[in-house]
Amino acid sequence: GKLTDKIGFYPVLFWSLFLGGLSFILLGFLTSFLAWCIAITILGMVGEAFRPAIYTGLASYSEGTYQTRGTSLIRLAVNLGISVGPAIGGFIAYNIGFAGLFWADGLTCIAAAIFMRIFIPYKTNKTSSPVEKMPVLGLSAYKDVNFLIFIGFLVFTSLGFMQFFLLIPMYYKEHFMLNESQIGLLLAMNGMMIVLFEMPLVHKLENKIPKLLLIALGSGFLGLSFLLLIPGFTAWWVAVISLVILTLGEIFNMPFANSFAMNQASEGRRGQYMALYAMAYSVAHIIAPGLGSFFIENYGYSSLWALNGFLCLGSMVGFYFMQRHPRLKYI
Repeated sequence: GKLTDKIGFYPVLFWSLFLGGLSFILLGFLTSFLAWCIAITILGMVGEAFRPAIYTGLASYSEGTYQTRGTSLIRLAVNLGISVGPAIGGFIAYNIGFAGLFWADGLTCIAAAIFMRIFIPYKTNKTSSPVEKMPVLGLSAYKDVNFLIFIGFLVFTSLGFMQFFLLIPMYYKEHFMLNESQIGLLLAMNGMMIVLFEMPLVHKLENKIPKLLLIALGSGFLGLSFLLLIPGFTAWWVAVISLVILTLGEIFNMPFANSFAMNQASEGRRGQYMALYAMAYSVAHIIAPGLGSFFIENYGYSSLWALNGFLCLGSMVGFYFMQRHPRLKYI
């Protein structure tokens, strides 16, 4: 984030893609566990530099009132990749071998860097038009107490959401007796719902309802999706309804949370703010597997769903009161 603020988002994006591609290719030649640990750490540092830079760039390339839609467009691209990527990866692994995956990942990243350099005009971090008024200009993200409270609630919501990728597929198999193909279809439904409905919903709701209320609504949907699993019904349609509600929570929560975070910083601090925003999900991703596994092993699945529901609904209340607080003039 600091690097994005110091030298600009454009070079950070380019070198993150280019060096990330080289790192992927290098991984295919490593054989020792220690070398893999070192290389994965380097790849993570280089690759994750992309996140604060891409959202800082979004603020420069898009008009202020269209930034939430821009965020949704990025998420649409990500979900298309998530939907298509496994199929392409399986084809490559089956026909070429697993070594081909490293070359495919590396070359696509390098191609994206070259594509960016050729077709996307260079820009600085300065926004193309005035954005929504910030609560405090020039304040460090680590000293912005209001923003840190927002990030805290976001971590709680993310702790619940991460279970969707980590433990819910296992629950589908063990509890609903779904096979791998059926589970794959359910997960693909999540991505396709986002691709089909997120952009139209964002277009309808943006600038009509305060962002924090929409973020709170999204957290509420996420919490409800987990609470539906607590009674232990085994009918497959319960899994489908829960997934649909979870996806609605994702659609309402994430694009508006991203846009909200983006508009809290001055132009000179935006990379730092977006880095802290990305770190919220990373912290949740680190904690969620161990926390979820502990609750399943010691107390059962229902206890985990109750915990996730409590975290998400608690965050919903927190976001709501942030909106209602007279000192926080959030949009």
